[in-house]
Amino acid sequence: MRFCNKCQKWLKENMFRKYKRTARPNRPWRYDFMCVNCKAEHDRKINKRRSGVRCRVNEKPRDSQKNQIRAITKKAITQGLLVKRPCEACGNPTSELHHIKYDQPLDVQWLCDECHRKVHRKYHRLVI
Repeated sequence: MRFCNKCQKWLKENMFRKYKRTARPNRPWRYDFMCVNCKAEHDRKINKRRSGVRCRVNEKPRDSQKNQIRAITKKAITQGLLVKRPCEACGNPTSELHHIKYDQPLDVQWLCDECHRKVHRKYHRLVI
């Protein structure tokens, strides 16, 4: 008999999932803390809550456009059309890309992480 922490009932061991443990050779498996019914209900709630994050069906059209532009830019870097430069604001050699307008995929600013955050806080306006 095992105790389910979710429904607070004592149930037979076959009502609990068994998991392998690799760290303990003397106890190579363990039981779940919830019975199979409670675990299924818990998983349904978690998946429902995360459905917007996990599922690309709910992706906004603008996000898919951004992803396409990012892919074009990444390909341009690998082909040598875009060369990594230091931050245009402060000169920090560790820089990342900032797209000014997504309709122009190769028109980018090279900014360090700190300056990039400042740009996004100031509604994409950077005073250089």
